[in-house]
Amino acid sequence: MTAAGRLALASILLATSAMATDQHVIGIEEHWVAEPPPGVPVAAAYGVITCRCITSDRLISVAAGGASMGEFHATTSGDGGVVAMRRLDDGIEIRPGVPLVLAPGGLHIMITGLEERPRAGGGIHVTLVFERAGAVDVVFPVMARPAVVAEE
Repeated sequence: MTAAGRLALASILLATSAMATDQHVIGIEEHWVAEPPPGVPVAAAYGVITCRCITSDRLISVAAGGASMGEFHATTSGDGGVVAMRRLDDGIEIRPGVPLVLAPGGLHIMITGLEERPRAGGGIHVTLVFERAGAVDVVFPVMARPAVVAEE
């Protein structure tokens, strides 16, 4: 191989190596929004987010079409079994290979100030913004809440 050929090969390998270390691939699966009751301008969004990357990333903001605000919340149980939600102002860390599970009763996205009530079968356009990966647009399908069965 000539010197020029070795130089070209070295340049290609260096560029490929840089792309591999800088690549942040975010996966969003099993995502959905719970259909809110009539008259309630708030909905909760859930799903599983994965960081297929070398270093951690952080989910830092969320925006939803037809809503005034999106926030990250954690549901916690305090003394005496009192359940409360608290806003997570610093976002949520996502570590490589460790799924971030957003689920009822735990971490979730609160979408507030909805202009229209989301209906089962529809979808909400959501933009998730990550510190490293940037903005990821996804449609969260709206699912009907399961009926609550009264105990006899």
